Amino acid sequence: MLNELVESLVHELCDRLAVTAGIAETAKGMSIAFTSERGRIERDYFADESSPDAYIAAFLVPNAAKTIQCLLEMDAMGLIPRKEAVDVLDIGTGPGTSILAASIFFSRRYPDTAVRFAGIERSREALLAAHELFKIIAPPNHHFESATKEISPGELKAIMRGHRFDISIAANVLNELSSDDACDLCQDIISDHRRFRGASRHRSGAQGDCETAHGNSG
Repeated sequence: MLNELVESLVHELCDRLAVTAGIAETAKGMSIAFTSERGRIERDYFADESSPDAYIAAFLVPNAAKTIQCLLEMDAMGLIPRKEAVDVLDIGTGPGTSILAASIFFSRRYPDTAVRFAGIERSREALLAAHELFKIIAPPNHHFESATKEISPGELKAIMRGHRFDISIAANVLNELSSDDACDLCQDIISDHRRFRGASRHRSGAQGDCETAHGNSG
C-alpha cells in the first residue's frame, strides 16, 4: 500500500518532478546542507527561486513515504478519526511534501472524508509552491490554509487556538531546533492540539485561492 500511494503522488506531479541541470545542482547543495554541513545552512533556504522545485524533486518521495507510512500505521491502530471532516496541522510545511502525501492518503483510503489542512511555514516562497502543487493533486473535498509564520518554542500555543486538530505533522522540523527547543515544541503540540491563528494566510481549495490577514480559520 505504501508503494502504491507514493507512486500515485509521483504520477500526479510528474510534470513538476522533471530535473534540469540547475535544479539538480540546487538539490545537491541542499542535500549537503541538510547533512554534513548542517551548521552552515541558510536560515531561509527556500528564498532562492529554484529551491522549492529542487526540494520537491529531491525530497518528495522520501518525505512522502515517511508521512504515508506513519498514517498507515495510525490507521492500523485505529487512530485515524472516522468522521465527516478531519483537521490536519502541518508545522514547517515547506513546499508541502507532507500535506501532499496526507492528501493522497486520505483521497485513496477515505475518499468521502473532507480534510482541512493547516500549514505553518516561515517561507512565503515555499508556501506558494505548496499551494500550487496542492491544487494539482487534491480532490474537491480537501482544503489547504496556511500562515507565513516563524515557529519558535512557546509560539505554537499562540498560533493554535479555538479548535482541536485531529492530526499534527512536524516532519523535518525538530532537526532544525536545539534539543531543548525540540522538546518544548513537542510538548506544545501534544498539550495544545488546536486550530491555528496566523499572520498572513493563504487558502487553496475547490473554489480557488484567497488571502486574508489575521482572524480565525473556519
